[in-house]
Amino acid sequence: MHSEELGLLVKVVNSGIVTGSKGRQWRVELEAKEDILWVMWRVLGANPATKIVFGEAKGFSLLLSVLESIQADEEGSRMLRRDVLFGLDESQASSTVNPSSSLHQTPETQSHMELFTALMHVLTVAVADMPVNRNFLHESLVSPAFKRLLLKSGLLCEQHEDKIAELLFDVALERVHSPSQNVQGLPALLHKEEVSGSFLILQSYQIPGSDSVYVLDPSQGVEKEEVYNASAIEALLYFLLQFSFKLQMRVLIRVERLARGSARNQDCLTSVGELFSVHESCI
Repeated sequence: MHSEELGLLVKVVNSGIVTGSKGRQWRVELEAKEDILWVMWRVLGANPATKIVFGEAKGFSLLLSVLESIQADEEGSRMLRRDVLFGLDESQASSTVNPSSSLHQTPETQSHMELFTALMHVLTVAVADMPVNRNFLHESLVSPAFKRLLLKSGLLCEQHEDKIAELLFDVALERVHSPSQNVQGLPALLHKEEVSGSFLILQSYQIPGSDSVYVLDPSQGVEKEEVYNASAIEALLYFLLQFSFKLQMRVLIRVERLARGSARNQDCLTSVGELFSVHESCI
């Protein structure tokens, strides 16, 4: 793929519009954007030189434009559901709404999550081993617009919170992998009763308001990893209170491990706050 073609793909996903040779325009649906993003992911992974083109073509602005399209689709779907419910009587409306669903969960959330997953894979491969692109990524991640859009996207729900955290850690660590790979970076927590023998001396954690006591899974190894994009971890800490208590613990333990992993990591993470004081106050 030529650099001009990659730049054109970035422009199409950013604008959401395709213009034909005669000037006629078509709207790019979310499913088409996802397909284009996976094409970008394959191109960027196969040819490292295209990463520079991606950065210069404002590829990292996709973080905001894709989230804007997700929010617009979410709001449109919400209005449609409201109009449908408005036309139903009380018994029909109550049977249509699922009372057990999460406050932020909508029928479109799964497709939105698939689009966001493709986006984050693209950003991760585009920034990996490319220092010049880290500044572009940083500008997008620290943007108040990014935090506002993700909060309103409906993706920070119980069904997808683990995936969101993993994707942000992928970006922070520049951990490139196939979407089919089951890469787990968050520490696994087990009920203390499930661990026996010498492992009982492990540090334990307790969720506020719960009698459950957890320990780290002793079979899960700890890999030495380098933090390259601390702003992704800053975003995770910003969204921390949106997560379940258990995921909050797992995120903070993961950050603490990274900070203790090397002096470089600790220096890199100072930009996101006093990590250990946050850890002690939240767990």
